Amino acid sequence: MRAPFNQRMIERAVRAAHKAGHPPSSVECHPDGRIILCFGPSQVSEDDALNREMQRWRSGHAAG
Repeated sequence: MRAPFNQRMIERAVRAAHKAGHPPSSVECHPDGRIILCFGPSQVSEDDALNREMQRWRSGHAAG
């Protein structure tokens, strides 16, 4: 089992991606300690109500 992650690890991963010129579009954190950076535009399935609601929330709360 991997060591548990903390906020500092996530910030370092995102900062490194930005520095390399590839800002992540999203970050996934898994219970086993994996931190996955996702790149490219996020695609929302139109038939999934939860995805639509999450996309609406993100567009209203985007920090940028």
